[in-house]
Amino acid sequence: MLYAEKRDIILLDSLVKRVMAPPILSVKNISKRYGGRIAIENICFDVFRGEVLALLGPNGAGKTTVLRIVSGIARPDDGHVRINGLDPLDPRARSLMGYCPQEPVVYDDLTGLENMLFYAGLYGLSGSEAKRRCMDLLEFVGLSDYAGRLVKTYSGGMRRRLSFAIALIGDPMLLILDEPTTGMDPQARREIWAKILGIVREGRAVIVATHYMEEAEQLADRVIIMDRG
Repeated sequence: MLYAEKRDIILLDSLVKRVMAPPILSVKNISKRYGGRIAIENICFDVFRGEVLALLGPNGAGKTTVLRIVSGIARPDDGHVRINGLDPLDPRARSLMGYCPQEPVVYDDLTGLENMLFYAGLYGLSGSEAKRRCMDLLEFVGLSDYAGRLVKTYSGGMRRRLSFAIALIGDPMLLILDEPTTGMDPQARREIWAKILGIVREGRAVIVATHYMEEAEQLADRVIIMDRG
């Protein structure tokens, strides 16, 4: 009974915070069609600081389409997305986001550190500040010993971890993760889950797409189940 009472207090505290604070991400009635095919239709949700929202569903359910729209890579045919009240294409909104796509956008003929430094430059970081930030993140994801190796020698799981580190370079308030642990062994997957939960405890927000039920259960405060849009 005492456990139930404590849990009720935690849930009530979370509800109060949501009522008092606006969502960092607001998705309202977004739809997307490719030719005559409906990819997603009338999707609505909010994400608040300090929580993880999971999009759970099989491949082809529309999860990646939602995340591409949230990140500003794609535009909805209907509806809108707001990040801290701003359009995703607004530079102020983009500075709040970190995006880890389903397929890592990394360069095989560069080392892990060189990949990180390239993306750090896009955030305006350079010199010793950039190198320090990049090495800290490589250590954070367990790749510091491989910083000087070419990415073409990385395993699939290592490439996912590098992509995760790249998403963190800009110190985002909203982290957008598309199948972040695909290709990882169970231990590496649990390590990344722990990293994500640590980020959330700092007051950041995470939206994650996954087809792993266990991943959604371990990470998410709320789960949206998707199937064929």
